[in-house]
Order: sequence, then C-alpha cells, then structure tokens
Amino acid sequence: MSKNINVPFEFDAILGRLMDIYQVKKHIDLCKKLNLSPQTLSTWRGRNKVPFELCVKVALDKDVSLDWLLLGRDEGAATNTPDTQNRCALQTVDALRMHELEVRIKELEYRVLHVKK
Repeated sequence: MSKNINVPFEFDAILGRLMDIYQVKKHIDLCKKLNLSPQTLSTWRGRNKVPFELCVKVALDKDVSLDWLLLGRDEGAATNTPDTQNRCALQTVDALRMHELEVRIKELEYRVLHVKK
C-alpha cells in the first residue's frame, strides 16, 4: 500500500506570487508576460497544477526563492549564491521525481483495481 503524500502546492497562491513577481493585476497580463494562452492558465487552474519547469525558470530568471514561489516560505529571498542555487536545484529535482513517482503509483493502482474486476 502506498503512502498518500500531500504536497502543499496551492494554484491560487502560486498564481498570486507569479502576479507579484511580474507586477500585474490581471490574469491576462500574466499570460502575456509568460507567453501563455489564457486557456493554458485555465487548464492549470482546473487541474490545480502549475508546471515545475515554469516555476524553476521564473525563480532563476527573476532571482526569487523557489521555496517562496511554490510554498510561500522564505519571503522571496534571493537565490543568487551558488550554494543556494545548487540546493534549490536539488530540491526541485527531488520534488519533480516525487511528483512523477506519485503519478506513476496512481496509474498503477488504477490498473491493478481494474484488472482484478
């Protein structure tokens, strides 16, 4: 039996921090800054997901803490030191791997349930 791990990523909170970073007040303006269609943003909202790749890119491009962007911790501290950037990159890779594993586990659990029936 697998553990159910709850990651405290909240779409609206991350979206709000992205809007703060880009200093915009409307979602359409954020879409323009990120070169996204409004439909893409709507899909993310429906899934309550923001791509990690986007968050990593924004954190590096805008020199904000990925911890702050994703979780709201660390008050947006700069990540401009090599040690901090390396630690941040490793944490991001770990989070991506964990997410991929959780998705794969759910897929396998679904298959097992449907094969038994």
